[in-house]
Amino acid sequence: LSFNEIGLPYVNVDTIGDDTLCLNLDSVGALPPPPKKLKECKDRSDGELWMGAAQKEFFAKTKNGTFILVDRTQDVSVMKTRVTNRYKYDPTTGCLPENGGHQVRWVGCGYSQIWGKNFYQTYTGTPKASGVRLFSAAIPAYDLETCVIDAEKFFTNNDLKEILHCEQMEEFVEGG
Repeated sequence: LSFNEIGLPYVNVDTIGDDTLCLNLDSVGALPPPPKKLKECKDRSDGELWMGAAQKEFFAKTKNGTFILVDRTQDVSVMKTRVTNRYKYDPTTGCLPENGGHQVRWVGCGYSQIWGKNFYQTYTGTPKASGVRLFSAAIPAYDLETCVIDAEKFFTNNDLKEILHCEQMEEFVEGG
């Protein structure tokens, strides 16, 4: 069934169980788009939920020992950072969870890093389309079950050999 044929772009259709169809209408629903910056949260009705999600992200990174605050010096290149905001849906119901589903991630901007100085290896969590197709074809061919796993804070639990100097998370800046 193609919803693009009837004029509903960006609509996701998925099945849950044998006889349940989940239609995710977030693109045509009443949810406002997530804020691009945390500063925008002050003027939103759901601003407290976004700031709560940002606080959860900041405290999780602090608890994991992901960073320590150091004085900024002129001789060090500093990697830019930003936050990414999105709604996170419950995979079994297709609805927002009771906590509102507001998700904030503090991420480094790779374009501001220099190979050989800030990093020596690269990794991307985005699979190639051919790999996704192959995996998707193997599921029915071998009568496999699927599930959704979200490993929160996976990369921040691993130690790095390199020392990275990053900007602080917006709205959580300490010091001068």
